[in-house]
Amino acid sequence: MSSESGDRPPEPTDVPFVVGVGASAGGLEAIQELFDHLADGSGAAYVVVQHLSPDFKSLMKELLSRHTPMPIHVATDGMEALPGNIYLTSPRKDIRIDGGRLRLTDRTSTETVHLP
Repeated sequence: MSSESGDRPPEPTDVPFVVGVGASAGGLEAIQELFDHLADGSGAAYVVVQHLSPDFKSLMKELLSRHTPMPIHVATDGMEALPGNIYLTSPRKDIRIDGGRLRLTDRTSTETVHLP
């Protein structure tokens, strides 16, 4: 949600309710079922954090689009988290929410196992 003054920190009422959904690679069916039952008018932004192989192209956007009318985006750094939208993480990235915006950072190479 944009503010008229881009210089001020967002007010708590400016920041949308964000729901984080985490799953390993075997959690696709559960994620699809969740979005089968969610109303797109909930007023929440959804961030799906999945354990992704950096070596394979994720088909999550295409697979999930069959289960929800909500717009689905691959998250990019600085993207505004808007209600009624779904954001997917990218391989080799960690994600956090700061002031209603998605902040992505490179995952450190020292990690051997990274779970959602």
